[in-house]
Formats: sequence, C-alpha cells, structure tokens
Amino acid sequence: MAFRHGVYKSEVPTSLIAPVQTEAGLPVIVGTAPIHLGSDDEALQNVNKPQLIYNYNEAVSLFGFSRNWEKYTLCEFIYSQFALFAMSPCVLINVLDPTKHKENVSPADFTITDGEANLGQDVILANGVTFDGTTEYTAGVDYSLGYDDDGNAIFSVLSGGRLANSSKVKVGFTRLKPDMITSYDIIGGIDATTNQKTGFELVNSVFPKFRIVPGLLGSPKWSEKPEVAAVMRAKAENINGLFTCVSVVDIPSDSAGADRYSEAPEWKNRNNYE
Repeated sequence: MAFRHGVYKSEVPTSLIAPVQTEAGLPVIVGTAPIHLGSDDEALQNVNKPQLIYNYNEAVSLFGFSRNWEKYTLCEFIYSQFALFAMSPCVLINVLDPTKHKENVSPADFTITDGEANLGQDVILANGVTFDGTTEYTAGVDYSLGYDDDGNAIFSVLSGGRLANSSKVKVGFTRLKPDMITSYDIIGGIDATTNQKTGFELVNSVFPKFRIVPGLLGSPKWSEKPEVAAVMRAKAENINGLFTCVSVVDIPSDSAGADRYSEAPEWKNRNNYE
C-alpha cells in the first residue's frame, strides 16, 4: 500500500449556520437604518413600517447596512441577530425618513481619480445629482453612480463621454442626516391628521399585522435615554390590551453613566429605571 508523505492542504467552503427560528421572545427593534443603501425597490419608503425579517440578506435588502452603528443603530442589531447569533425572526422599525432628515448639498468641486470621484457617505443617489454650469451631463452616457463597499457614493466617468478627460467635476446631491433624529422620533406617536403611527407607537401594530406577539422591545443607543426607556416600559406592560413583554434598555458606559458595573444600580435609581 502506498502512503503520501509530506504536508498537504485542502480547502473546504465556509458553511453558514442556518438561523434558529423561534417566535417566542420576538424582538421588536426601533432605530435608524441606511435605507439609501438597500437593494429592495421599496427600501427608501421603508420608514415607520414594521418589517418581519427572517435572515441577514432580507434585512440588508430592506434596510441597507453600515458599520457606522452610531448613526445607523438598527445595523448593530442586524449584525448581532443574524451574523453573531443566527436567530430569527425579528421585527425592525426604521424612523429615519429621507424626505425629512436630509440636506441638499450645493454643487462643489470633486477630484476625479482613475475615472472616479468619491462624493462621501450618506448620499441618496436615488435622488440623482445636479451640476453647476452651462453643461448638463447625461447619466449612462457621461457618468454613472453607485456605492462602494464602505457606503461611499461614487461618481464614475464613462469612456467617450464629455467628462472623459476631466480632472474635476462640480456636482451636488442630497445627503441623509441621521443626526437630525431625536428621542421623540424613536418614541413616536400618532399624527392627529393622518392617523399615521410612528416609532414605538407601532408596537401595537405587530400582532395584528404578523400574528406574532412581541417578546422583547429594544432600541440600541436610544434606550439609554430615560424618556425613551420610560415609553418602552409602558409599551411592554400593555400590548394590544392583551399581552406583555420585556423591554431591554441600555445604560451609558461613560463617566456620565456607569463606567463601572458597581455604579449601575445607582444610575438606574437616579433615572427611574426598574
């Protein structure tokens, strides 16, 4: 019998862990998402609409994904729920509205390097771009738009177009402004004119819509604010007049909060956390 001697290697494709599905303890999470990066046709309209999510791809398609969890808080939960712990389903509610929480950036000079100009992050490319000057350029002929892996908006010069030999381009656009969100957007309410529910007021819409009872309420970053935590506790105690659940709240870990675990009880008492 012949034996192989020496050191050999082989490669095996990485296996994905299928999410564990359980309807008990259904998380309902309210926060902000980079919906301008979503690939679903209706992603930009995904504002204050509870969405039942079963896997990572579905979450990224509907809500987009960014590593900047300070601005886009739902992404932290998406990563934890599906990438780290492989659990499903969950209900996500985005309150960041690209029709309100935005700014219009006037045309400014951007340098073209290797046929591309980086416009930066948070750019809503679905709204298109504007130019300053007598020359108007045509999408698909002179330029194309897209995002790179880091969420930067990329203005690409097309060969044969009027920008082919340019080193700069003066372009304007619409930028999403997550920093315009306040605690009261997360808390939400009911519009007296349209009867539209927003934020945590939508918790009562989960069971009628999906026939699954919420089990956990959460809001990364925002639940460390006492006014948000108080509303979460109230919602958890009475869902649709029939159910109760648990609210999971944060404590800030800086010097203003509890930077040592022994300081947590004092901070909770001071801010009326139970």
